[in-house]
Amino acid sequence: MSVGEECPECGHPLGIDNTCRVCNWKASSILTERPSSNACADCQTPTRVPQLTIASPDPANDDALPRRSRCASCHLAYLKRRAALGPISPADFVKYKAQLEMAYQRAGVKWASVR
Repeated sequence: MSVGEECPECGHPLGIDNTCRVCNWKASSILTERPSSNACADCQTPTRVPQLTIASPDPANDDALPRRSRCASCHLAYLKRRAALGPISPADFVKYKAQLEMAYQRAGVKWASVR
């Protein structure tokens, strides 16, 4: 991601440090690729780019490339396949639960705002 590109969370331009000035989203090493189209790579349903989730094509290998852009329905199915591969450790559960709580807070702020 680079300066001027749209924030995947809210669509506003990213700042110089790849952080959105509106919703405070920050580019991470996991989300480094822009979707190549505005359709889900799995079901081909047209979807707005900010609503696509970029993830590995293989649930057994999160680092597999190239990554795919999925709609929420297809990404949920991907996550279920990935979860079925093995149980999560208690330490990872705590870490991911904290990440989910932060995402819920961002979503709450986003949906409470008036545009």
